[in-house]
Amino acid sequence: MVLDLYFNALNGISGVYDEGNIYDVDKEELNKFEKGFIEKEKKLTKTQERFLELSINSYNQLININIK
Repeated sequence: MVLDLYFNALNGISGVYDEGNIYDVDKEELNKFEKGFIEKEKKLTKTQERFLELSINSYNQLININIK
């Protein structure tokens, strides 16, 4: 996955992102696996929130460029 670190950082860059089936997870297998760990509260960290904010801003910039 890619996020521009500055405006137009990826201009002229082309390619295809293919995650394949890496994120196809069997929910039952995941639950069995997670039982081996101490239960933790699921929450967003400040860094995850910041990444989400930057991702949304970057996406909105791309949308605005493509509309004009």
